[in-house]
Amino acid sequence: MNSLFRTKSLFPLVIFLCLLPCTLLFAAPPASVRFELATQGRFSPQDAHAWNQLLSNLHASGIRITGQAYGNHVEVINEGTERSPRYLVKGVLNDRRELVVPGGRFRLSDGTKLAAWLDELRKWGPQGSPSGQAQFGLNASQFAQVKRDLSAQVLWSTKGKSRIEQFERIQQQLDHRLQVSRFVKEAIEAEEVMQDELKGITSGTALAALLRPCGLGFRPARLPGGEIEYQVETVEQLGQVWPLGWELDGKRAEAIPLLLTFLDVEIDPTPLEDIFVVLSGPDHLNVPILWDHNQIARHQVNLRQPVSHPPKRTYYDSILRTLLSQAQLTREVRQDEGGKPFLWITTMKR
Repeated sequence: MNSLFRTKSLFPLVIFLCLLPCTLLFAAPPASVRFELATQGRFSPQDAHAWNQLLSNLHASGIRITGQAYGNHVEVINEGTERSPRYLVKGVLNDRRELVVPGGRFRLSDGTKLAAWLDELRKWGPQGSPSGQAQFGLNASQFAQVKRDLSAQVLWSTKGKSRIEQFERIQQQLDHRLQVSRFVKEAIEAEEVMQDELKGITSGTALAALLRPCGLGFRPARLPGGEIEYQVETVEQLGQVWPLGWELDGKRAEAIPLLLTFLDVEIDPTPLEDIFVVLSGPDHLNVPILWDHNQIARHQVNLRQPVSHPPKRTYYDSILRTLLSQAQLTREVRQDEGGKPFLWITTMKR
């Protein structure tokens, strides 16, 4: 009887002990951090011992305190690989008894703050956590890489086609993967048909335009290992999203010179949307036109509303303004990731 009870009580323990090594095997070890610290001014051996003790308690893998430092040059160097980093922190122990490292300045009494700095370095690397940083937490090289990736053009017609199919097709030409949940996929599928023609637009702007009517957006994200992915979620969850086009580098008349071209015009009452299909074509402005469907729906603007233009000799920009104002709409000239201009049509009311 006693033997039976012992067998039952030991069985879960055996299972736990068998599973424990597997768990440890797959857990990624934290990045190691070692310090090379130069001193400034009058730096006592007692202070050196105190800093050595503090950094050892914070699990620094090595500490070397050298002679006098000239200036405050500090840096973090990855001596390992992107997937298995090993960080060397070159810092300064200054004459105010402070440890100066990239992005931080600590006293011996700041052990908790220094521990948090080390934890962030081990997890995110020298750039730190991307949360709240400019350019989505990417450095200049990573941001340029993302912008190049999103500069691939959409080379096929999208208007009137399945939204989810166009999403998947754009996804296929990106180097970085899109992180998509089931909820996101269902939200895209719910907005069945593409209303905009995205042919000729770059992938980043096209993706932003495709997702916006679904209440979604996307943003590049730097993961702890240094990899980059695109996260697709609701705008509220993402906070900062990749923009639907960018501000022009110059003036809009320089981006689309035909805007100031004069012509004789007379337009009988015709649905607004139909007129703009013609105006965007190769016989006129030859520029993509994207509509702010969210604001248009919010303010109940009917794109099939007939608009007209009296007989007159005028220029294209004036024609656009006259036609759009009849539907309480306005236009902006933006550019995509490749610098190509397009017209963004939105409501006068915001």
